[in-house]
Amino acid sequence: MRKKIVAKLLSHQSLFVIVFSAICYFLVNVLLKEKLSDKAYGEYSMVITFFSMIYIYGLSGLEQGFAKYSHVVKENVIETNLFLFKLVIGSIIIVSFISSIFLIYYYNSISINFFLLIVTSVCMSSLLFLYSIFRINSNFVIAQLLQNGFKIILFFIALLLLVLKRFYKNEIIFLVMLSIIITFIFGILKLKKMRFVFVDTTTRNTILVSGVFFLIATATFSIINFADRYLIENKFGLAVVGDYFYLSNIFLAPFSILQGYIGFKKLVHYKNSFTIENFKKNNRTNLIYGFLLSILLIIFYFLIIEIGIGTFDFLKYKTVFILLLLLGIAKIYSSGIYPAFDVVIDVKNLKIAKTTILIISLFILLITFFYAKTIEIIISSLIIVWVIKTLILRWFLINQETNNNFE
Repeated sequence: MRKKIVAKLLSHQSLFVIVFSAICYFLVNVLLKEKLSDKAYGEYSMVITFFSMIYIYGLSGLEQGFAKYSHVVKENVIETNLFLFKLVIGSIIIVSFISSIFLIYYYNSISINFFLLIVTSVCMSSLLFLYSIFRINSNFVIAQLLQNGFKIILFFIALLLLVLKRFYKNEIIFLVMLSIIITFIFGILKLKKMRFVFVDTTTRNTILVSGVFFLIATATFSIINFADRYLIENKFGLAVVGDYFYLSNIFLAPFSILQGYIGFKKLVHYKNSFTIENFKKNNRTNLIYGFLLSILLIIFYFLIIEIGIGTFDFLKYKTVFILLLLLGIAKIYSSGIYPAFDVVIDVKNLKIAKTTILIISLFILLITFFYAKTIEIIISSLIIVWVIKTLILRWFLINQETNNNFE
């Protein structure tokens, strides 16, 4: 019995990495929210948002193509396409450079060395590629350390700053970048054990066509994930976006962690085996997880109001809290649908589904941009987008597999 428990725990080591990094990141944000001014914390939150976008957007969606068209031949040996590999490298360099120019131009009040920003952006983009490599190879712990390592490093740096009593915005931003670079170096050292076999089983045209629509998917995902922060910053200023970022890290982050872990595990599962029955069962289970997590967070919400965490006024944002829970449930429900769609869907349905989602998402968010007057309306718009996007992907996937089984 003891051996079974130990084996079960060892099979979920990657989850422990996710949870530990989330706790570290939560504590870092609580500490910085107390020590920095509202404006400084808002600027810090936008820098974090920038690197989060770089992580998602840096590969232009090609990590999905890599997952779809690459296969593990044996342990530490991955069969992939050389053309796809070159596209990934090119995307990392180009997107990192253009994005760095955007940050320097748009947020010129934030003092960052341009060369260091580009280097860090390249490292952050590369981390997603390294993460994809190790995930396909079933090195789940290493993959999660690459995705979340900088948060753990930042936590220990923050403890040092607490001892030294030094909390300056520019130094903290520099230390965030240093944490990302250290995590990247760790990934490169681990990559030495891997070997790639390049084959041409997938044509360049197929890679390019699917790549375009994976890019559309990534663009849509980025817009949905980060539109709230940019809309709030644009309409209400850096101080308010700092408050929202803080609330998101407490009440939305747990959903994102669970969402990421489910998707992280299910992609490899669905790549090896997919049935509609199992797919629907997993979706129902994920929805239950979402409601259970909401109950825990409601208890936690009232607990922190009772005992207090710092000086933040949580009651001021009680409606935002409720909406963040609903957004979180929508994310959890989607967590098993996205990885299944990415590895199972054919190019024809991929084109139609991703284009439809992009058009609908942009339409809703443009209306929000022009007419939203409160944070609550912005979050409500995102909930609608998440639900519509998830249901469209689900319908296309089930419809395709039903037709295939019928034939």
